[in-house]
Amino acid sequence: MGANDTFTTVYRQHVEAALHRLGIRVLVFALQDPSFPVLPGADTGRGSPYSAAGLRLLRFARALGFNAVQFGPQGETPRGNASPYDSTIFSRSTLSIALDRLVDEGLLRPETLERIARQRGEGAPMRTQYTYAVTAHRAALTEAAAAFQAQASDPEREALRRFREAHWSWLASDALYEALAETYGEEDFQRWPHRHVGQLFGATHALAPAQSLLATRAHAPRLDRYVCLQYFAHRQHASLRSACHRLGLTLYGDMAIGMSLRDVWRYRTLFLDGYALGAPPSRTNPRGQPWGYPVLDPKQYQDTDGRPGPIRRFVAARIDKMLDAYDGVRIDHPHGLVCPWVYRTDIPDAYTAVQTGARLFSSPDVPEHPALAHLAIAAVADLNPACARYADGWVHTLGSAQIERYALLFDEIVAAIQRHGALLDDLQVEVLSTLPYSLACVLARYGLGRYRVTQKANLDDPDDVYRAEHAEPADWVMLGNHDTPPIWQLVRNWARTGGLAAQAAYLAQRLAPQPSAVAALQQEILRRPERVALAKFADLFVSRARQVVVFFTDLFGFTEDYNVPGTVHANNWSLRLPADFERLYHERVARGAALNLPAALALALEARGLATDETGARLAAELRALAVAVGTVATVVPAE
Repeated sequence: MGANDTFTTVYRQHVEAALHRLGIRVLVFALQDPSFPVLPGADTGRGSPYSAAGLRLLRFARALGFNAVQFGPQGETPRGNASPYDSTIFSRSTLSIALDRLVDEGLLRPETLERIARQRGEGAPMRTQYTYAVTAHRAALTEAAAAFQAQASDPEREALRRFREAHWSWLASDALYEALAETYGEEDFQRWPHRHVGQLFGATHALAPAQSLLATRAHAPRLDRYVCLQYFAHRQHASLRSACHRLGLTLYGDMAIGMSLRDVWRYRTLFLDGYALGAPPSRTNPRGQPWGYPVLDPKQYQDTDGRPGPIRRFVAARIDKMLDAYDGVRIDHPHGLVCPWVYRTDIPDAYTAVQTGARLFSSPDVPEHPALAHLAIAAVADLNPACARYADGWVHTLGSAQIERYALLFDEIVAAIQRHGALLDDLQVEVLSTLPYSLACVLARYGLGRYRVTQKANLDDPDDVYRAEHAEPADWVMLGNHDTPPIWQLVRNWARTGGLAAQAAYLAQRLAPQPSAVAALQQEILRRPERVALAKFADLFVSRARQVVVFFTDLFGFTEDYNVPGTVHANNWSLRLPADFERLYHERVARGAALNLPAALALALEARGLATDETGARLAAELRALAVAVGTVATVVPAE
């Protein structure tokens, strides 16, 4: 065993001991597919978790002490929109297929991959080149699919046949959509000369038998290619999930509240006419967010015989597909499943519409929305007219029968978790600044926590929901996520605007092991702006939450935004790690410009009074020594 191997073993033992002592159940490394590292000499302009570089990063995260990884939505995205939250709900992204793995399998010529990498151009060193990646992948995958069809063995052909048969319920429509998009040269069905919807799909959202035969004959080669590429994507994902399990990493997926155009095209009969889904005005987005996503029609929640209706079967199919691929699931914007904020689509200005919207099941008597009255679960007597109707307290009382009605779709998710043998503890619900009473009741029904994004904490408000001291054991705490600035950008802003002193005062109160140490710790935190970031990190482990999430931009010391909500910009969703991400991390940690896990854990142990006995004191001291060493070693060597 070499020196680095020994360091890695010792490092992880101490980090895991500290996490256990602090009661942390999962420490999650969060990132999305495009952000995976550059693959030297074979890069297409976009990352992939399934590439050799992707697996190297996951080993690195495990060696640092993380025991879980959180991906973003992994659906197919169109050429003009890189947002994973607008991607397909069943098909996997073919942009994430690792081309180097296809070369290893003999399905792609090495010179093809070399040419793609060579023609890509330099670009920004830590940004994706999304448009190029779309074009390059399509060309390379066409070659790989043809090679597979020509040379696949009988067992491989049988595996493809089984995959096609098992997933044909969604493969058929997604493959046909792709074929029609190629035929018309347009990815948006709303601009096609013929939409095909009424002719091809029935009320069950499956291809009608006669039309299925016609469509299959007309587009057979394209459909076969689509199925083959989805087979590649699913096979690579299954391989990675197995690798994560061997490493000891729990794998979380992300179930977006929105859906792609091809899903809208297929499931059109499930949607409520005249309304779209968005987010109301909030402290983060005072103007609201007119997402434009379709609203699931409440009249189709249950069949007339009382059994689950088309909507509930649709939600069940979505979560079943997720749990086939992941150990746990993040539910994006759970409000959309329980108490969606909806707005009228006949109002020309989308922001005016969303600001004057209403909650779907909580509007028994809203003059602007008479069409919602018959859908209301909350009665007029359950409302607080002194509150804005988007406020958490708009509904202030509900009976058990009402809560059951609000929970119908969420019940499908919980039932699927039980069917798959997953843990309810591994269901994340992305509740941010708003938690309407109806949603709070549904979460309490299952003992589920919320998100606490501590960078957003209002230090002037002792009751602010983002303050770490309010976190409950079931909550998920984090410095930030894909929609927030990195902590390092905020530290710079606080230094420029004079906000560091208030942060240091708050953090010293949280982290000082005894009152007499508060003033000295406050001065120590203020010694360098980067110390504030470390203290904010330690504050996560001091809270009562048992789940800690770290987004990659915070871990690696980035100052650039990953995504700015409510904006469309080429830089959104594009930030990624370089090929030498290990060197980047260790160099930044040495300067205090990236998150140092052992240093934060030592602070947290002392703050929680867990370093007063001999074992705890020794652990804290050893963590402090490791905190210095982690900035000097060449790399934390991942265990193979």
